[in-house]
Amino acid sequence: MTYQASASELEQVPCPLCGTRENVLLHGFSPYRVLRCLSCQAAYLSPRLIDSAMRRFYEDDKYFQDGDIGYKSYRQQELSLRYSFRHFLRQLNKRRLTGGSLLEVGCGYGFLLEEAKPYFQYRVGLDFSDAVVTDARQRADRVYQGGIDSIPATDVYDCIILISVIEHVYTPIDFIEQLCAHLRPPEHW
Repeated sequence: MTYQASASELEQVPCPLCGTRENVLLHGFSPYRVLRCLSCQAAYLSPRLIDSAMRRFYEDDKYFQDGDIGYKSYRQQELSLRYSFRHFLRQLNKRRLTGGSLLEVGCGYGFLLEEAKPYFQYRVGLDFSDAVVTDARQRADRVYQGGIDSIPATDVYDCIILISVIEHVYTPIDFIEQLCAHLRPPEHW
């Protein structure tokens, strides 16, 4: 089943990277279109759901389990996700990018945070859904519910990880800038 958005839940947007409105159609699936920006070549969705409508999906516990939008069953993927996360963390460790504190944005049930225990002294997660945040709190030192603004302004981390998150962000440049405010400067490593 596909969610049918009302006209009031949709917005036309310029390129989220460079702000240009000149584009070409790549794919259409009414009422949505995937466009290619003629200036920076980014592909983006327009029209798209307004932020508040999209956030309702992320906050809904069904986003991770049996909902109309999101995952059929995130929990059924746990073994393969953990395998991928362990491999990813080993690669970070080989590059000397582990240790200290970790923030995972979009932590879901906290599988990566639990796998990161041997690599980081302090592990923090962030997600929107009440049910997944409750579950993730069992696997991390701390988990915040909400967006970046839910993280105390004074909190800084040695490493910030986002896996399958950036494509959900409507203003990626602003989002990365907000995250950088929580990243410890390299001279303090």
